[in-house]
Amino acid sequence: RKNLLKRGVLDTDKAFHIVHSAGSETTADISTSMEPLLSKELLNYVTPALLNRVYSIDSNDGAQRGSQAVYETIGQSFSPSDLTVFQRAFDLPVEAVAHDIGGHMSNGACKANNANDCIEANLDIQYMMAVAQHVPTTYYYWSGDDFLLEWIQQVADMTDPPLVFSISYGADESELSSSYGMQFDIQAMKLGVRGVTILASSGDDGAVSPSAASNSMYCGYNPSFPATSPYVTAVGGTMGPEHRTAVYPRPDWQNDIIVPYLDSLGVGASGQGGVPGRGAPLPGFNTGGRGYPDVS
Repeated sequence: RKNLLKRGVLDTDKAFHIVHSAGSETTADISTSMEPLLSKELLNYVTPALLNRVYSIDSNDGAQRGSQAVYETIGQSFSPSDLTVFQRAFDLPVEAVAHDIGGHMSNGACKANNANDCIEANLDIQYMMAVAQHVPTTYYYWSGDDFLLEWIQQVADMTDPPLVFSISYGADESELSSSYGMQFDIQAMKLGVRGVTILASSGDDGAVSPSAASNSMYCGYNPSFPATSPYVTAVGGTMGPEHRTAVYPRPDWQNDIIVPYLDSLGVGASGQGGVPGRGAPLPGFNTGGRGYPDVS
C-alpha cells in the first residue's frame, strides 16, 4: 500500500548507527574500550543492557524454546554480517538467523543501497535476537502488493509458524475497509488459538497520522492498523496512552484504566469538555474505542 510506513524507534536507531556507521561519532565518543564495545549502558542511548534494566529482564536465554520472527516489507533487507558485528559489539551470543522467508538477506545490503533500505530490518532482527537469545529466529520478508492480509493468510496456512511475530509497520486505520480489518482479525484469531502472538508497533507519531509531518491537512486522530486490532498486542513507547481506535470498541478490561484517565481530564462520553492544561483531547476523540498500546 502506498501509505504503508515503517515504524522505528529513534533512540534505538541511534545506537544502531553507532555500531554500523563510520560517521562523525567515533568509538571514542561512546566508549573507552572496544573489548567489547557496548556490553554496558551508555548515557542517552538505547542498548540491550538498558532494555534489560528498564523492563526488569533478568535473563535473555530462551534456551531454544519457542520461536520468533520479524515481518519486513517495502524493500527492506538485513545484513547477516552486520548482525554478527552487532552481537560482538554488545557482547551477545553470536547467532545466525535460523530461517529466511522471502529473501532480502544480504551482507552487502547496507553498502550497495541507501542505508534506509536496511536500517529497519537490521534494527528489528538485531534487537529481537538481543532480548530473546537462543530462540530460533525467522526473517520473514513479504513482497506482495497486499501488505498484511495476504501475508497473515499465508502465515495461517503454515504447518509450524513462528510463535511470536513482530510487525514494525502500519497504515492509517481510516485507509482500510472494515471488511479488510475483519478478515485480518479472523486470521489473527486462528493464529492465536494455535499459540501464535502478534506484536504490532503503535507507531512513531502518537495520535496523528505520520503524513501530518509533511502536510498539516492530515493532522487529527488517525489510529494505526494493525495496532488497533484487539487480536494483536500493540507495543508503544513509554508515554502512553496514545490513542483510541475509531473502529474497535473498548473492551471491558480496559475500563479500570481508561475511565479514570478520561475523568481526570474532565472529558465526557462524547469526547467533549476537558480541563484546560491537562492535555484534554480535541473534538473528535473517540472515548469509547479500544485504547492502545497494550504495553509500553
